[in-house]
Amino acid sequence: MHMLNKRRPGYGDFGVLANRYNEFRRGVPSEVIDYFYQSLKVFNPTVLDVGCGTGISTRQMIRDGVKLFGVDVDHKMVELARGKSSSTIHYTTAPAKNLPFAKEQFDALTAFSAFHWFSDDDSVAEIKRVLIKKGTFLW
Repeated sequence: MHMLNKRRPGYGDFGVLANRYNEFRRGVPSEVIDYFYQSLKVFNPTVLDVGCGTGISTRQMIRDGVKLFGVDVDHKMVELARGKSSSTIHYTTAPAKNLPFAKEQFDALTAFSAFHWFSDDDSVAEIKRVLIKKGTFLW
């Protein structure tokens, strides 16, 4: 087996269940989203939702002035997220260990109910790379 393409079982394989996932997956409590934004010390932040899936939590985070991005390894989940979301949310397909964003591009990152899929050293290094120094990471 070629080790380069090996990934954790399940990670990136949810696409076949995307519609059911979107229908039955619970969102994040609104109090958590409110606390997240109240804790940010940045006006009009740029936020990345890592492991966004079908965009349930990403859509909950829409606020005036926020530049919002979602990323997930599963392209079918991202396609569904795009179809259900405002065009103001920018979605992309990529693994957490290889985020296609600039260094220190984000004021804050979230990984609601997903961090356990990519809590490895390479992914954590990427999260640190794209997050500004002293940025906020909520998972």
